[in-house]
Amino acid sequence: MRYAFALVAVLMAAPVFAGEGHVPQSTLDAIGLAGMETLSDAEGMQVRGLSGNAHTQGLSLVSGLLIDSLGTKSYVFGSDTNYAHATAENAGLQVVTQASHEQGSGIALSLDVMTLTSQFSGMLLGGAGGYGFAASQ
Repeated sequence: MRYAFALVAVLMAAPVFAGEGHVPQSTLDAIGLAGMETLSDAEGMQVRGLSGNAHTQGLSLVSGLLIDSLGTKSYVFGSDTNYAHATAENAGLQVVTQASHEQGSGIALSLDVMTLTSQFSGMLLGGAGGYGFAASQ
């Protein structure tokens, strides 16, 4: 049964590749692209490779937990997340396409605990970040 489905899929795809490497107008009409015209290979070579696309993305995450040393089970928790992305595209301008991003996260926690006999003071600082760059010609 699997072979029958594979044969049907091949037979359905066969008309798309007919006509000396060009998609037949009847196929374009059937998929809603009736107004589309095909180019010759020579025309395609004139515009091939004239545009570019670059994409970059990054994620920074910082988290912290500060617990007292007095045994009172007091704590403070914090976190920060930052996501950044950049995309650039030129449409046939024949220039370098560049995309860049920066992202950063920071956190500052403090905890002060006092009991009748002792005191705890704590501070935690943290940070994370990054930079990304992509280019295409």
